[in-house]
Amino acid sequence: MNTRQYIFLGAIGAICFVISFGLGSSVVALTGIPLMGGLVHGIITGIVLTAGLKSVPKFGAAVVIWIVFSVLAIPTITLGTPGVYKVVVGIVVGLIWDIVIILFRRRDIGYILGSIIGGNSMILGTFLAAVILGLPAVEKLRSTISFLLITGIVIQFLTGWLGVLLYRKKLSGLSLFKRLAE
Repeated sequence: MNTRQYIFLGAIGAICFVISFGLGSSVVALTGIPLMGGLVHGIITGIVLTAGLKSVPKFGAAVVIWIVFSVLAIPTITLGTPGVYKVVVGIVVGLIWDIVIILFRRRDIGYILGSIIGGNSMILGTFLAAVILGLPAVEKLRSTISFLLITGIVIQFLTGWLGVLLYRKKLSGLSLFKRLAE
């Protein structure tokens, strides 16, 4: 990857964090259920993440996005209880997403499945971190984890598909996005 691609991916991670923090915090404040905000903001961020990954077809692109996102999330309730553990979860999720995309040879289905598997890995990773670290959110998460994972599959399928569609129909023809893919 070149400097321009790193900057772009970092910007995607930061934009997704801002969206996630704003929408997600509001939903968690209203419902009191950790990760519930992720289902709401996941609709927008999933589309942006997928389109961003299609724009920079390089292994490691998802890891860069998720590192930026999770570092910014450390002091917030985005991705769960505040803590540095979010960076480890973010790196693992990014690797999973990148591996799925590579396994499907960067075909559209790989990006869609990457969205589904990567998104559910974030939910599951946050839950497992809460269990291992004994975080206060464990009990609320335990009662909703199945719902979050099942709902996540549907939402992440839609966002992956919409992200691929957005890239193909609108972004891929723009000169900025053509230069990013180089």
